[in-house]
This record gives sequence, structure tokens and C-alpha cells, in this order.
Amino acid sequence: MVSRIVLQCPQCSRQSVDELTQVLRRAGMLRRANEPDSELHWALLESARRKLACEYCGHVGLDARRQADDFDDAWPSAAVCRACGAVIPAERLEVFPDARLCARCQHGAETAAAEPREFCPRCGAVMKMRSSGGSSITRYQMACDACGYRG
Repeated sequence: MVSRIVLQCPQCSRQSVDELTQVLRRAGMLRRANEPDSELHWALLESARRKLACEYCGHVGLDARRQADDFDDAWPSAAVCRACGAVIPAERLEVFPDARLCARCQHGAETAAAEPREFCPRCGAVMKMRSSGGSSITRYQMACDACGYRG
């Protein structure tokens, strides 16, 4: 049986649901044993949670509790989007059990990764494509909204 825990930041109150084994591996506390004793897991979590940082605000020292076992193990439990904090629908978790982002944030992350960005050499802001057309031919040029640079 997979032990799931709810980690909550005492500063920003955001929650995330994750597998206990994965949390301990990220904290560097489990390396060799694939499935150590359940009681060992919870003992390690007590010392690891003081080192874990919130993904949203960076606060170190998260509160941890066991996830309620009210649901069947075949049905994925609720999770919170790591980008916007919205609840990820159970239907999405059924199809993508390892989903950490809601559909909207996942789409935004994939779209942003697909679009190459150019940065202003003067101020470092993201440059945008602007038309600088005349009467017959429209020409496009990269421009920075922050400092007015045209490149």
C-alpha cells in the first residue's frame, strides 16, 4: 500500500499531496531500500519535514499528516496544482497519476517552452515582435516595451 501524506506550509497555507517515499527521497533520506518499513518512513519524515521548503513561498519547515484513507486506492486522491494552488480534478489524476499541475497551468508551461524568447540586450526584459510597416510592405522588428529598445 502506498502511503500518501499531505504537506502544508504554515506560512502560506498551501498544501500538496505526495507519496511519503518520494518526499523522503527528495530530502535525501532514502537511497537504497525500495520499500523500507512503514514505521521507519514516518520516523524519517519527522526529521525531514523540518528541512523541507515550501515550493511556493520558500518557507522551511512544513507540517505533515497522513492522508485520510476514505477513498478506494484505485481512485486517485485530490492534489493541488503547484503553480496556481487550484485543486487538480480526480479525472485528470486518474489519467495522469503523477500530474503536479492543473490542465491550464500544464498547457501554459508547454506553450511557454515551445515559444522561443528573446531578451533585451539593454535591460533584460522579454522582447516582443512589433510591426514597423510602411505603406506597402509590413516589416517586423523586435522591440522592448520596458526600455524602448528596437533591435
